Amino acid sequence: MRTIEQIKAMLKGSINDSGQDGLHATYRTQGITYTIQFSWGEGWEHASVSIPQIKRTPTWGEMCMVKDLFWLPEETVVQYHPAKQKYVNMHNYCLHLWRPIAEKLPAPPTFMI
Repeated sequence: MRTIEQIKAMLKGSINDSGQDGLHATYRTQGITYTIQFSWGEGWEHASVSIPQIKRTPTWGEMCMVKDLFWLPEETVVQYHPAKQKYVNMHNYCLHLWRPIAEKLPAPPTFMI
């Protein structure tokens, strides 16, 4: 994870609220405003990303942009598709990025990525 100072510099003053283990930002770029909740509590770093004024989920490229805002280039983060019985949908157009703090995520062989 980037430092909070690095994140604040990259978000250029668009942090609406921050606390002990997270922040809420409204990030605008290329005419689109993203709502981002970022947290680092309970053993996980987590970003949720939505675009309230446009009723669509963020694209792969937009999620890559958010990944670059909060994490270092060499860090791996994932989007989970949980088991059906554990699925929670509180916002139809929101996607999430996750990274465990104390563990290294396994990855497929490089030739497959």
